[in-house]
Amino acid sequence: MPDFLIPGVAQVPVQPTIALYFADGPGADAPLMFKMAAERIDIPAGETDYAISDRYTLPVDVTLLSLYPHAHFLGKNMQVHATLPDGTSRTLLHIPQWSFHWQQDYRYSTPVALPRGTTIAMRFTYDNSDANVDNPHRPPVRVVAGQRSTDEMGNLLLQFVTASSVDRSRLLEDVTLREAVANIALSPVTSPAAAPPLPFSFMGRIDDGQPKVFLQRGERLYTVAAGDVIDGQYRVERIEATTVLFTYLPLNIKQTITIGKT
Repeated sequence: MPDFLIPGVAQVPVQPTIALYFADGPGADAPLMFKMAAERIDIPAGETDYAISDRYTLPVDVTLLSLYPHAHFLGKNMQVHATLPDGTSRTLLHIPQWSFHWQQDYRYSTPVALPRGTTIAMRFTYDNSDANVDNPHRPPVRVVAGQRSTDEMGNLLLQFVTASSVDRSRLLEDVTLREAVANIALSPVTSPAAAPPLPFSFMGRIDDGQPKVFLQRGERLYTVAAGDVIDGQYRVERIEATTVLFTYLPLNIKQTITIGKT
């Protein structure tokens, strides 16, 4: 259970408490917690209305029990809407003036039934200007996503129950796939692995039944034919009229060096 503490003007004691409620028996329906979010947040200094958004279309009928919005000091306006399959829209949550102190579970007094095909959309805005009295940076600086309170976040946790175990499994499967796709999208783009430049200089060749070439690497000289392995890293594949084909064995990458006839 994390505690979020912020600086104050006086020292005060902190004594968290936990309330446990016991039922007569196990619950019939175990709720599911689902997260909507924008993992990429990059708010320029001075920006007054930076926005993030996310949306999700329900694959099954659900009953929405609660919402838990989460942002830090730059949060400004939080809106969550549901667009039903018939095109009607319903506001699920609206906090027009967000406060860091308001990150908590907002539980409906009457759970909200949402049919399959409903699209839930969240839109959070942020104020990274001097006009935001809660801005921890004076003057404002660029702020990105992160775990520190001086970073920013944009999460929305939704608590559902489904009508059946089959629907529960279907929802879990869909949510898991959605998260996997999001993780792939967030993965850094890396360039394909590349072999280092060939370290050899061509010194000459002989053709006495089996072509061979003379190669130099620094102060070392090599006489090699097709099939030979040099220093455990390079295998000579073919010796042709004007090129020698190598395989760089650590990455299994083909490379060539231009040669000439002697």
